[in-house]
Amino acid sequence: MRLILTQPVERSDDIDLNFEMILHEAQKAGYESEADDILVLPELIGAVSRADQYERWVCTTAEELGCMVVGGSHHERRGNHIVNCGAVATPDGDILARYDKHRPYGVEVAQGIAGGDTLGQFCLNERNIVVLICFDLWFSDLFQQMEVWPDVVVTPSFSVSQRTFPQSAQNLWQHMTVSRAYEFAAYIGISDWAYPCEYDGLKSSGVAGLANPRPEGIRHFDPVGDQVFKSHPLNFDRLDQLHENRRARGFVR
Repeated sequence: MRLILTQPVERSDDIDLNFEMILHEAQKAGYESEADDILVLPELIGAVSRADQYERWVCTTAEELGCMVVGGSHHERRGNHIVNCGAVATPDGDILARYDKHRPYGVEVAQGIAGGDTLGQFCLNERNIVVLICFDLWFSDLFQQMEVWPDVVVTPSFSVSQRTFPQSAQNLWQHMTVSRAYEFAAYIGISDWAYPCEYDGLKSSGVAGLANPRPEGIRHFDPVGDQVFKSHPLNFDRLDQLHENRRARGFVR
């Protein structure tokens, strides 16, 4: 199983343009995926769109690329409220799971975006995967709501910042994801928009990367950097060894 993280350099408020860009970039890169690879798209790749339109694009992307797709998110109207939410699709084009952003952040609060209550969890190759949208990762109480703690956490993000330059947010996100990875003994993968993509006048910080709770070297965080896609093989044997070591030493898992 590989985790394919993304950090596109251009974003539109048009859902069609965003998903067409992802498919174009994948074709240009000559990317070949396996059915149990997980491609993670960034937050609000679906902009403001109907549920059927958004889910059709997520399923189409999964079918065309031949892998699992965590479809970032979109702003979906539900009755009198708008919720930031997303879906996971299989290579067969079926929806496997849905998830909501529980804690709207920053400009979303000003826009009246409501928090959702669906926690996105699914199982792949007997591994537990959880989706937490952006700022939700910063709240450990959401982990306590999970019936089973995850082996992998994937986080579609749009890391907008009020600061002029992205380095501060990049440092904070790296520290947070490494802390979460070590605390819960799980891989943490973030997809984001590259600096200086904008949302409501604020620039993204480009924080995409993988936090590894048991790296083979000394590097606990591997950023996506200047690439649109970066593939990360997940070593579950090493993860299982970490779990067993923690149990033997009295850690709770």
